[in-house]
Amino acid sequence: MFWNLFKRKQPIEIFKSNNDSDVSKNKVVSRNIKKNIKMKKNLSEKEIQVCKELEFNRRLKKAKAIVNLNNFNKIELDSIIKEAANVIVISQIGSASQLQRKLKIGYNRASRLIDQLESLGIIGSFQGSTNRDVNVKSIAELESVFQTGEFLSENCKLFKTNYLHDFENQINIRIEDYYKKISEENLDKEKEQIRFQILKAENKKKEKERLNTLRNEIENKLSESGEISISLMPKRERIPQDVMDKVWNRDGGKCVQCGKSEKLEFDHIIPHSKGGSNTIRNLQLLCEKCNRVKSNNIG
Repeated sequence: MFWNLFKRKQPIEIFKSNNDSDVSKNKVVSRNIKKNIKMKKNLSEKEIQVCKELEFNRRLKKAKAIVNLNNFNKIELDSIIKEAANVIVISQIGSASQLQRKLKIGYNRASRLIDQLESLGIIGSFQGSTNRDVNVKSIAELESVFQTGEFLSENCKLFKTNYLHDFENQINIRIEDYYKKISEENLDKEKEQIRFQILKAENKKKEKERLNTLRNEIENKLSESGEISISLMPKRERIPQDVMDKVWNRDGGKCVQCGKSEKLEFDHIIPHSKGGSNTIRNLQLLCEKCNRVKSNNIG
Protein backbone atom coordinates (compact mmCIF):
# COMPACT_ATOMS: atom_id res chain seq x y z
CA MET A 1 0.00 0.00 0.00
CA PHE A 2 2.71 2.41 0.98
CA TRP A 3 4.55 1.44 -2.10
CA ASN A 4 1.48 2.21 -4.19
CA LEU A 5 1.09 5.57 -2.52
CA PHE A 6 4.72 6.30 -3.16
CA LYS A 7 4.28 5.35 -6.79
CA ARG A 8 1.28 7.68 -7.07
CA LYS A 9 3.06 10.53 -5.33
CA GLN A 10 6.12 10.38 -7.49
CA PRO A 11 4.46 11.45 -10.75
CA ILE A 12 2.61 14.14 -8.86
CA GLU A 13 5.94 15.58 -7.69
CA ILE A 14 7.37 15.27 -11.20
CA PHE A 15 4.32 17.03 -12.62
CA LYS A 16 4.73 19.81 -10.10
CA SER A 17 8.36 20.09 -11.01
CA ASN A 18 7.39 20.44 -14.69
CA ASN A 19 4.89 23.20 -13.76
CA ASP A 20 7.62 25.01 -11.89
CA SER A 21 9.85 24.78 -14.93
CA ASP A 22 7.09 26.13 -17.18
CA VAL A 23 6.36 28.94 -14.76
CA SER A 24 10.07 29.73 -14.61
CA LYS A 25 10.23 29.79 -18.39
CA ASN A 26 7.13 32.00 -18.54
CA LYS A 27 8.70 34.37 -16.05
CA VAL A 28 11.84 34.60 -18.18
CA VAL A 29 9.77 35.23 -21.32
CA SER A 30 7.65 37.80 -19.47
CA ARG A 31 10.78 39.50 -18.16
CA ASN A 32 12.24 39.63 -21.68
CA ILE A 33 9.01 41.08 -23.04
CA LYS A 34 9.00 43.75 -20.35
CA LYS A 35 12.64 44.42 -21.04
CA ASN A 36 11.91 44.82 -24.76
CA ILE A 37 8.96 47.07 -24.00
CA LYS A 38 11.14 49.13 -21.68
CA MET A 39 13.82 49.35 -24.36
CA LYS A 40 11.24 50.57 -26.87
CA LYS A 41 10.15 53.31 -24.51
CA ASN A 42 13.60 54.86 -24.46
CA LEU A 43 14.53 57.02 -27.46
CA SER A 44 18.10 57.92 -28.26
CA GLU A 45 19.24 61.55 -28.34
CA LYS A 46 19.34 61.40 -32.12
CA GLU A 47 15.77 60.03 -32.32
CA ILE A 48 14.53 62.68 -29.89
CA GLN A 49 16.18 65.39 -31.99
CA VAL A 50 14.49 64.07 -35.15
CA CYS A 51 11.08 63.97 -33.42
CA LYS A 52 11.57 67.51 -32.06
CA GLU A 53 12.39 68.74 -35.56
CA LEU A 54 9.32 67.05 -37.02
CA GLU A 55 7.08 68.42 -34.26
CA PHE A 56 8.46 71.92 -34.87
CA ASN A 57 7.79 71.64 -38.62
CA ARG A 58 4.31 70.19 -38.01
CA ARG A 59 3.31 73.07 -35.73
CA LEU A 60 4.85 75.61 -38.06
CA LYS A 61 2.85 74.24 -40.97
CA LYS A 62 -0.28 74.29 -38.83
CA ALA A 63 0.40 77.89 -37.82
CA LYS A 64 0.84 78.81 -41.47
CA ALA A 65 -2.46 77.08 -42.27
CA ILE A 66 -0.82 74.71 -44.74
CA VAL A 67 -3.31 72.09 -45.93
CA ASN A 68 -2.72 68.33 -45.64
CA LEU A 69 -0.58 66.59 -48.22
CA ASN A 70 -3.58 64.99 -49.92
CA ASN A 71 -4.83 68.53 -50.70
CA PHE A 72 -1.50 69.88 -51.88
CA ASN A 73 -1.40 71.64 -55.20
CA LYS A 74 0.31 69.55 -57.87
CA ILE A 75 2.56 72.52 -58.60
CA GLU A 76 3.94 72.41 -55.05
CA LEU A 77 5.04 68.74 -55.12
CA ASP A 78 6.71 66.81 -57.91
CA SER A 79 4.45 64.35 -59.74
CA ILE A 80 6.74 61.44 -58.78
CA ILE A 81 7.16 62.45 -55.13
CA LYS A 82 5.57 59.19 -53.89
CA GLU A 83 7.79 57.04 -56.12
CA ALA A 84 10.84 58.94 -54.87
CA ALA A 85 9.74 58.46 -51.26
CA ASN A 86 9.28 54.71 -51.83
CA VAL A 87 12.81 54.44 -53.26
CA ILE A 88 14.31 56.29 -50.29
CA VAL A 89 12.37 54.34 -47.63
CA ILE A 90 13.00 50.91 -49.17
CA SER A 91 16.73 51.54 -49.64
CA GLN A 92 17.07 53.67 -46.45
CA ILE A 93 19.52 55.87 -48.43
CA GLY A 94 18.68 59.56 -48.53
CA SER A 95 20.59 60.90 -51.50
CA ALA A 96 19.91 62.54 -54.85
CA SER A 97 22.19 60.07 -56.64
CA GLN A 98 20.01 57.21 -55.39
CA LEU A 99 16.95 58.81 -56.98
CA GLN A 100 18.89 59.45 -60.20
CA ARG A 101 19.81 55.77 -60.54
CA LYS A 102 16.44 54.30 -59.56
CA LEU A 103 14.10 56.77 -61.28
CA LYS A 104 16.41 57.61 -64.18
CA ILE A 105 16.06 61.39 -63.76
CA GLY A 106 18.48 64.33 -63.88
CA TYR A 107 20.35 65.74 -60.90
CA ASN A 108 18.34 68.99 -60.70
CA ARG A 109 15.02 67.18 -60.45
CA ALA A 110 16.48 64.70 -57.96
CA SER A 111 17.72 67.59 -55.79
CA ARG A 112 14.27 69.20 -55.82
CA LEU A 113 12.72 65.89 -54.78
CA ILE A 114 15.23 65.59 -51.92
CA ASP A 115 14.28 69.11 -50.72
CA GLN A 116 10.58 68.24 -50.87
CA LEU A 117 11.13 64.96 -49.00
CA GLU A 118 12.96 66.91 -46.31
CA SER A 119 10.09 69.40 -46.00
CA LEU A 120 7.71 66.45 -45.50
CA GLY A 121 9.89 65.07 -42.72
CA ILE A 122 10.64 61.84 -44.59
CA ILE A 123 14.40 62.49 -44.59
CA GLY A 124 16.66 64.60 -42.41
CA SER A 125 18.60 67.76 -43.15
CA PHE A 126 21.77 68.13 -45.22
CA GLN A 127 24.86 66.61 -43.58
CA GLY A 128 27.66 67.38 -46.00
CA SER A 129 29.11 64.47 -47.96
CA THR A 130 27.18 61.79 -46.01
CA ASN A 131 23.70 60.59 -46.93
CA ARG A 132 20.72 62.12 -45.18
CA ASP A 133 19.00 60.25 -42.37
CA VAL A 134 15.79 58.47 -43.40
CA ASN A 135 13.20 59.14 -40.69
CA VAL A 136 10.53 56.81 -42.12
CA LYS A 137 11.45 53.16 -41.57
CA SER A 138 8.64 51.37 -43.40
CA ILE A 139 6.21 51.72 -46.29
CA ALA A 140 3.31 51.62 -43.80
CA GLU A 141 4.69 54.70 -42.03
CA LEU A 142 5.21 56.36 -45.40
CA GLU A 143 1.56 55.82 -46.32
CA SER A 144 0.49 57.57 -43.11
CA VAL A 145 2.59 60.59 -44.09
CA PHE A 146 0.82 60.97 -47.43
CA GLN A 147 -2.63 60.15 -46.05
CA THR A 148 -2.69 62.40 -42.99
CA GLY A 149 -0.03 64.99 -43.73
CA GLU A 150 1.81 64.12 -40.52
CA PHE A 151 4.67 61.83 -39.65
CA LEU A 152 3.13 59.05 -37.55
CA SER A 153 6.07 56.76 -36.79
CA GLU A 154 6.19 54.82 -33.55
CA ASN A 155 9.08 56.99 -32.42
CA CYS A 156 7.02 60.15 -32.85
CA LYS A 157 4.02 58.65 -31.09
CA LEU A 158 6.29 57.66 -28.23
CA PHE A 159 7.88 61.11 -28.26
CA LYS A 160 4.48 62.81 -27.97
CA THR A 161 3.49 60.49 -25.12
CA ASN A 162 6.64 60.39 -23.00
CA TYR A 163 8.92 63.25 -24.07
CA LEU A 164 6.95 66.12 -25.57
CA HIS A 165 6.02 67.71 -22.23
CA ASP A 166 9.74 68.15 -21.48
CA PHE A 167 10.33 70.04 -24.74
CA GLU A 168 7.02 71.92 -25.05
CA ASN A 169 8.43 75.30 -23.97
CA GLN A 170 11.55 74.78 -26.07
CA ILE A 171 9.51 74.14 -29.23
CA ASN A 172 7.18 77.08 -28.57
CA ILE A 173 10.12 79.44 -27.96
CA ARG A 174 11.72 78.24 -31.19
CA ILE A 175 8.50 78.96 -33.12
CA GLU A 176 8.33 82.45 -31.56
CA ASP A 177 11.98 83.06 -32.47
CA TYR A 178 11.27 81.88 -36.02
CA TYR A 179 8.42 84.35 -36.49
CA LYS A 180 10.46 87.08 -34.80
CA LYS A 181 13.29 86.46 -37.24
CA ILE A 182 10.87 86.52 -40.20
CA SER A 183 9.38 89.78 -38.88
CA GLU A 184 12.85 91.33 -38.51
CA GLU A 185 13.82 90.22 -42.02
CA ASN A 186 10.63 91.74 -43.44
CA LEU A 187 11.31 94.97 -41.52
CA ASP A 188 14.86 95.08 -42.88
CA LYS A 189 13.49 94.61 -46.40
CA GLU A 190 11.03 97.48 -45.90
CA LYS A 191 13.82 99.72 -44.56
CA GLU A 192 16.00 98.83 -47.52
CA GLN A 193 13.16 99.69 -49.93
CA ILE A 194 12.58 103.06 -48.21
CA ARG A 195 16.34 103.75 -48.22
CA PHE A 196 16.46 102.97 -51.94
CA GLN A 197 13.50 105.29 -52.61
CA ILE A 198 15.11 108.15 -50.61
CA LEU A 199 18.45 107.76 -52.39
CA LYS A 200 16.68 107.58 -55.74
CA ALA A 201 14.76 110.80 -54.99
CA GLU A 202 17.94 112.50 -53.75
CA ASN A 203 19.89 111.48 -56.87
CA LYS A 204 17.02 112.72 -59.02
CA LYS A 205 17.05 116.05 -57.18
CA LYS A 206 20.82 116.41 -57.58
CA GLU A 207 20.59 115.57 -61.26
CA LYS A 208 17.87 118.19 -61.71
CA GLU A 209 19.98 120.82 -59.93
CA ARG A 210 22.98 119.89 -62.07
CA LEU A 211 20.99 120.25 -65.28
CA ASN A 212 19.54 123.59 -64.10
CA THR A 213 23.04 124.88 -63.36
CA LEU A 214 24.25 123.83 -66.81
CA ARG A 215 21.19 125.43 -68.38
CA ASN A 216 21.80 128.72 -66.55
CA GLU A 217 25.47 128.77 -67.60
CA ILE A 218 24.58 128.13 -71.23
CA GLU A 219 21.81 130.76 -71.19
CA ASN A 220 24.18 133.35 -69.69
CA LYS A 221 26.81 132.64 -72.35
CA LEU A 222 24.24 132.84 -75.11
CA SER A 223 22.91 136.08 -73.62
CA GLU A 224 26.40 137.61 -73.33
CA SER A 225 27.18 136.68 -76.94
CA GLY A 226 23.89 138.17 -78.06
CA GLU A 227 22.59 134.89 -79.49
CA ILE A 228 19.47 135.12 -77.30
CA SER A 229 17.65 138.03 -75.70
CA ILE A 230 17.45 138.42 -71.92
CA SER A 231 13.69 138.67 -72.28
CA LEU A 232 13.67 135.09 -73.58
CA MET A 233 15.44 133.80 -70.46
CA PRO A 234 13.21 132.41 -67.70
CA LYS A 235 12.32 134.82 -64.93
CA ARG A 236 14.32 134.59 -61.72
CA GLU A 237 12.52 132.74 -58.93
CA ARG A 238 11.20 135.03 -56.22
CA ILE A 239 12.95 134.85 -52.83
CA PRO A 240 10.47 133.47 -50.24
CA GLN A 241 9.39 135.96 -47.56
CA ASP A 242 10.44 133.73 -44.64
CA VAL A 243 13.94 133.44 -46.13
CA MET A 244 14.22 137.23 -46.48
CA ASP A 245 13.08 137.70 -42.87
CA LYS A 246 15.74 135.29 -41.57
CA VAL A 247 18.51 136.91 -43.66
CA TRP A 248 17.41 140.38 -42.46
CA ASN A 249 17.51 139.30 -38.81
CA ARG A 250 20.84 137.53 -39.25
CA ASP A 251 22.55 140.55 -40.87
CA GLY A 252 20.94 142.95 -38.40
CA GLY A 253 19.23 145.02 -41.12
CA LYS A 254 22.60 146.48 -42.30
CA CYS A 255 24.89 146.16 -45.30
CA VAL A 256 27.45 143.45 -44.54
CA GLN A 257 30.11 145.43 -46.43
CA CYS A 258 29.77 149.05 -45.26
CA GLY A 259 27.23 148.81 -42.43
CA LYS A 260 24.70 151.23 -43.97
CA SER A 261 21.04 150.64 -43.23
CA GLU A 262 19.62 152.53 -46.25
CA LYS A 263 18.73 151.27 -49.75
CA LEU A 264 19.40 147.66 -48.80
CA GLU A 265 19.08 144.82 -51.29
CA PHE A 266 19.18 141.06 -51.05
CA ASP A 267 22.27 139.80 -52.86
CA HIS A 268 23.17 136.27 -53.93
CA ILE A 269 26.68 135.40 -52.72
CA ILE A 270 26.89 132.95 -55.63
CA PRO A 271 25.04 134.85 -58.37
CA HIS A 272 21.81 133.38 -59.65
CA SER A 273 23.29 133.43 -63.14
CA LYS A 274 26.01 131.06 -61.93
CA GLY A 275 23.70 128.60 -60.29
CA GLY A 276 23.18 130.30 -56.92
CA SER A 277 20.03 129.36 -55.05
CA ASN A 278 17.58 131.29 -52.88
CA THR A 279 18.81 129.78 -49.61
CA ILE A 280 19.65 131.62 -46.38
CA ARG A 281 23.33 130.65 -46.68
CA ASN A 282 23.54 132.06 -50.21
CA LEU A 283 21.89 135.42 -49.44
CA GLN A 284 23.21 138.56 -47.77
CA LEU A 285 22.23 142.21 -47.27
CA LEU A 286 24.10 144.81 -49.34
CA CYS A 287 23.39 148.47 -49.90
CA GLU A 288 22.71 149.57 -53.47
CA LYS A 289 26.25 150.91 -53.97
CA CYS A 290 28.04 147.80 -52.65
CA ASN A 291 25.74 145.56 -54.65
CA ARG A 292 26.53 147.43 -57.92
CA VAL A 293 30.25 147.20 -57.26
CA LYS A 294 29.99 143.46 -56.63
CA SER A 295 28.00 142.93 -59.87
CA ASN A 296 27.75 139.20 -60.69
CA ASN A 297 31.00 138.22 -58.99
CA ILE A 298 31.03 135.49 -56.33
CA GLY A 299 31.40 136.82 -52.80
